[in-house]
Amino acid sequence: MEVQLSQLLGVPKPSVSAMLEKLGDLNESNTQLVLARIQEKLSESSESSIQQAKAQVQYENTRLENEVHRLNKGIGQLKSQ
Repeated sequence: MEVQLSQLLGVPKPSVSAMLEKLGDLNESNTQLVLARIQEKLSESSESSIQQAKAQVQYENTRLENEVHRLNKGIGQLKSQ
């Protein structure tokens, strides 16, 4: 996935890897900006590539939402102590 995003975004693979790691640390508006940039680049790709990338973005978005939920749950537990 990182290679595909690297090609689509026109940035080196290590930068993409770092970006994906940091997505969980971003607030929702910044995450949405990153996803919007990815979607912008996807619109320039072929239809089959777009479908594959959309599925991957949805997967990553779901993963991030789950991570945010997990973190919020942990914060709630800490506050209740």
